[in-house]
Amino acid sequence: EEDGQRTVAIDSLHLNPFTGLVIVEGLSVTAPDGRGLRVGRLLLDLNMRALVDRRVHLRRLRVERASLDLIRNGNGVRPAGFAMDTDKAKEQEPTVWQAGVDRLALRDVNVTLHDPDRSDAVKIGRLDIADIAMWDIDRTSEILLSAALPKGDVDLSGQVRPLAKAPDFNGKLTLKNVDLAGALRLAAPGAASPVRGEITAALDLKLALAADSAVSVAAKGNLSAKELEITGGTQISSPVLNHLDARFTLGASGTSARLTGSVSVARIVSRTGNVSFATEDVRWEGRIEQTAPAAGGMVFGLVGALAQGRTSLDLGDGTRTSYRRLEAARIDLSGNTDATGAATVRIDGGITLDQIDVATPDLKM
Repeated sequence: EEDGQRTVAIDSLHLNPFTGLVIVEGLSVTAPDGRGLRVGRLLLDLNMRALVDRRVHLRRLRVERASLDLIRNGNGVRPAGFAMDTDKAKEQEPTVWQAGVDRLALRDVNVTLHDPDRSDAVKIGRLDIADIAMWDIDRTSEILLSAALPKGDVDLSGQVRPLAKAPDFNGKLTLKNVDLAGALRLAAPGAASPVRGEITAALDLKLALAADSAVSVAAKGNLSAKELEITGGTQISSPVLNHLDARFTLGASGTSARLTGSVSVARIVSRTGNVSFATEDVRWEGRIEQTAPAAGGMVFGLVGALAQGRTSLDLGDGTRTSYRRLEAARIDLSGNTDATGAATVRIDGGITLDQIDVATPDLKM
């Protein structure tokens, strides 16, 4: 394969040079190890007149019953069965040809991503993209995607401008039992996921990448999980976020986040060394904000109502604290830290605690 050795096979080919219609049945491009590209049916509907203007204009591109093996290593990602000379690619001058497609459709396409230590498969049941062209980079395209990850399903629909100088997306995202660690592994191999568990979500989603590479994300909807595990030994049972309205911005000037909605958690258990913390029936409704300038420091604020059920804290040295119920009809917490880490915190509101128990090696209350 490194020498460009591969096997190309086609069961049948239909070509109409006058209309530009090409239909290929049973296409395969495979490496000696059997990995590569296989396509059950490929349809190309080429606008022949556009070739005069150095444009590869496809009126239709449809791929059915296909499989593709991708090899990922320290040099990036490449399709198996296709030899790629990166040095020659860098030396090539920019092409004056442009490409575009009016209707792109993928049906039943399996993509397997091969890392040095494992392989993960993604099944694209359906992908439709309409109106995307290099000669009109600001054109808005419609996208519809249904895919099955190694664990969980993803549905995406909306409008996207992938070729614009400031790409963006505006649409809907649905996740069903998506494994967070597995999804992160697909995007960033070797990266340790800070959160493990399966999530389900129905979100209105907006993504934008500015010309200065600043990223902004806005999401509205509902999100839930069965069990989440956070690095460091924290388990969160049955978290649910309702009426979520979240906005995040990441850029050269810093980061900002704003989240409003309601959160409920059946139980939280955390253990660090000999210290353990547990609480149940946690409910929060309100707003959380945070801004972190690139120069350092942070400004944060939290306004809303909080309620907790039975809660306990064990410091591991015989010191234990617990209470049966906590309620704060309104709590307003705000503050900031500077670049040195010095913090200022302001708290306004009232907290009610029910049945407090405090025990130390020398005292019990």
